Amino acid sequence: MVFSKDSTETKIIESIPVLGYIAAPIHANAGNHDHAKRAAAKTTGSTLTTIGTVGGGLAGGPPGAMAGGAGMSAVGVGSEHGISKHIKDDEAS
Repeated sequence: MVFSKDSTETKIIESIPVLGYIAAPIHANAGNHDHAKRAAAKTTGSTLTTIGTVGGGLAGGPPGAMAGGAGMSAVGVGSEHGISKHIKDDEAS
């Protein structure tokens, strides 16, 4: 079903910078707390990468964008990992 908790469309929205923060409370409101955490983790990573890329680009042009994006991408992956440690994954059991 389109926009169900595990649909492709939902997972795409969760990956879009900032927009995933809208999906997270919708999941939580529906009682899907692990999906809310997944949305928060994914959008945090993409948001941080975007901030680094744009900020680096403004400060240092294309090389700054690459450096800022790479640096903040590492921070984003770390935050995603930190948030995802609190998700109970039934598929991994």
